[in-house]
Amino acid sequence: MKESKNLNDLIDALTILPGIGRKSAQRMAYKLIQSNKEKTLNLSDKLANITKNISNCKICGIYLDNEDIIEQTDDNCHLCVAQNRNPSQVCVTESPADVYMIDSSTDYKGYYFVLKGSLSPLDGRGPVEIGMKRSQTRLEKGNINELIVGYCFFSLSSSVVLVLFAMFFVWIFLNLGLFMYKDLRDKYDRTTL
Repeated sequence: MKESKNLNDLIDALTILPGIGRKSAQRMAYKLIQSNKEKTLNLSDKLANITKNISNCKICGIYLDNEDIIEQTDDNCHLCVAQNRNPSQVCVTESPADVYMIDSSTDYKGYYFVLKGSLSPLDGRGPVEIGMKRSQTRLEKGNINELIVGYCFFSLSSSVVLVLFAMFFVWIFLNLGLFMYKDLRDKYDRTTL
C-alpha cells in the first residue's frame, strides 16, 4: 500500500521527543492531521519559534527569549539578579528543566549553573563538551561559598560515569575552597524531589 512520505516524515520527527515511540508518534500525527488546521498551524509556529527566538542565558544557562539575551551583559543574569538571589550559592544542574523543577519545588534562592547534558564518554561527551570548564570559570569569577549539585544521578548510565563526574567537581571544590552538600535534599527538604 502506498503511504504518505510527508506523514512518515512527521512520525519520524515526533519520535525525537522523550518517551515517544513510533506507535505514539503515529497517534499524534493522525490527531494533528484530523485537528483544526488553525490549531495545527499554531503548533507549527510555536515549534518554529523555539528554534528562532529562544537561547540559553550567557551566565546560568536557563532558557530565555532572544531579546532578553541581547539586553544581557556578561555580569548580569536575569533570573539570578532580578529575584534577589543569594550570589554565594550556586546549584549545578544537567538541564534548564532541572532549574525550573528545583525552583518551583524547593525554597532554594541561590544562583544556578546549567551544564549541557550529562557525561557520556561512549557518546563523546566529556567534561569539556558538557561545560565543566565553563562552570569552573564561573565559580572562579564569583564570590561563591557553596556549590550544590542539583544533578539527577539516576539518569547517568553507569556508576563509573557518576564517579568521574563527582571526582571532577571534588577537584574544583578543593581548588576553590568551596563547601558541598551531598545533594539538594539535605538542605532543601521537599518530598517532591
